Amino acid sequence: MAQEAVRSAEADLRRAETVRAAGMSTDADVLSVRVHLAAMKEREIQARYALDVAGAALNDTLGQPLDSPHDLSTPLVAAKLPNAAVDDLDKRSVEQRPDARQAELAVRAAESQSAAARSALFPRISLRGVFEADRQTFVTRGGANWFLGASLDWNLFNGFADRSRRQEAGHLVTAARAQRKQTESAVRLEVHRAYAGWKGAEERIGVAAAAVAEADESLRITRNRYEAGLTTITELLRNETAWLETQTRHFEAVYQQRLAATELELAAGTLTGDSDALK
Repeated sequence: MAQEAVRSAEADLRRAETVRAAGMSTDADVLSVRVHLAAMKEREIQARYALDVAGAALNDTLGQPLDSPHDLSTPLVAAKLPNAAVDDLDKRSVEQRPDARQAELAVRAAESQSAAARSALFPRISLRGVFEADRQTFVTRGGANWFLGASLDWNLFNGFADRSRRQEAGHLVTAARAQRKQTESAVRLEVHRAYAGWKGAEERIGVAAAAVAEADESLRITRNRYEAGLTTITELLRNETAWLETQTRHFEAVYQQRLAATELELAAGTLTGDSDALK
C-alpha cells in the first residue's frame, strides 16, 4: 500500500510538471507535489522497516533465526466461512472445546465415584463353586467331588463413614455439574462474542470497499480536471490523501475480518491447519 502511494505521488509529480510546462500552473504546484511525494516516501520507509520487525517477531515466536525470510502465500482477502451459523458453532464448541470436554469428564468421574459410594451401603452377595474330577482312565473308573458356597456381607454400622463418603461424593457431583454449566456458558459466550466481531468486520469490509470505489472515481475526475486546468493542486492532493486513507481502511477491515474469523473458529474449537480462516 505504501509503495502504491509512492507510485501514485510520482505520477502526480509528472502530471504537475506537464501542466506547468503548458503554462497552466506555477512552480508552487510542483513544489506541493514534491512535498507530498516526500511524505509518501517517508511513509513507505516506515512501513518497510515495520515489516522487517514484524518478520523478526514472527521468527522469534516460531523459534527460528530472526532473519529467516518468509514468502506470504495467503493473499489479503476476506476469509470465507461457509459453515458459520452461530447455532452450529455454539453446539460444536461445547462438543469439541477441550475445556468443555474436560468439564464433562469431571462430571462423569464424580458420578462414578458417587455410585461407588452408594454401593457400599448395600449388601454384597458372593458365590463360589469348585468341581474336582479324579479318573484312572478317561472314561471309566473315576470319582468326582464338588463344592458350592455363598456368602453375604452387609456392613450394618461403621460409624457413619459410608454415609459421609456418600454425602461427600454427592457434593462433588453437584460441584462438577455446576462447573460444567459455568464452562459451557463461558464457551458459548466466547463464541457469540467472536461471531459478533466477525459479522461486524464483514460489514465494515462492505462499507470500506464502497468508499474505495468512490475514492477511485473522485481521484480520476480530479486528475482529469487538474490536467485541464479546472481545479487546483490542493484539491488534487486532498483527493490523493483521501484515496490513500480509504485504501488503508479497506485493508485494515480485511485484516480485522481474517483475524475475527480465526478467533471465531478458535472459540468454536474447529480451528486447524486446514481451517477456512487460514486459507
